[in-house]
Amino acid sequence: MRRLAIIPARGGSKGVPGKNKLPIGGVPLIQRAIKACLESEVLDHIHVSTDDPEIAELARAMGVDVLGLRPDDLASDHADIVPVIKHALSSAEEETGQSFDTLVFTDPTTPFRSSDTIRRACHAFEANTLGSVISVCPLERKPNNIFAKKQDGSLERLLKGSEYEFVRRQDMVNLCRLANAVYVTSPRNFLENLSLVTEPIGYVEVSSVEAITIDEELDYFLAEQVALRYGG
Repeated sequence: MRRLAIIPARGGSKGVPGKNKLPIGGVPLIQRAIKACLESEVLDHIHVSTDDPEIAELARAMGVDVLGLRPDDLASDHADIVPVIKHALSSAEEETGQSFDTLVFTDPTTPFRSSDTIRRACHAFEANTLGSVISVCPLERKPNNIFAKKQDGSLERLLKGSEYEFVRRQDMVNLCRLANAVYVTSPRNFLENLSLVTEPIGYVEVSSVEAITIDEELDYFLAEQVALRYGG
């Protein structure tokens, strides 16, 4: 099995400007993602997809070759992740002269992802007949408390029915949410479905800390405080 890791890291960001270069615990997000991939010791090639020369240099400092930058049309705020992954997959195959059996997607904006999570996800995918494996964490809020805003100014419960009614958090042990730490599938599954998540879906569990994802300034502040308090 040949495994390819793709790390998307464009230079711009509306929520947190330049976030993929920002440090958490003294280490830039892009380098934290690369470090987890390297320490997993299960990946044959790591491909960093970026439009930013500074991010490319940060990757090279970790021993990851970045032979070319992402095209401008794949680097805007409105660029969809699917063509970005397709471009990265094609570039990695061209650079290495090889094809890959397993595709591992790791987003730098999840700074506390562990190498063990990557390793477990790869093993879960390859040991079972699955379309994909994702990371999940405990659901923090009751699903029956999710509402949709209606045009008349009122609210409507998004999920209706007794199966969504939970009185105690203890009753939610079998519920989880996407954690964004790692996605594993095959290049074939991805290209056929144009999605990283295809059924049947396997999973690896991670903690709420490992699931922290930086989308806004508040997320970055939280991640900094976690790194200061717990290290990592």
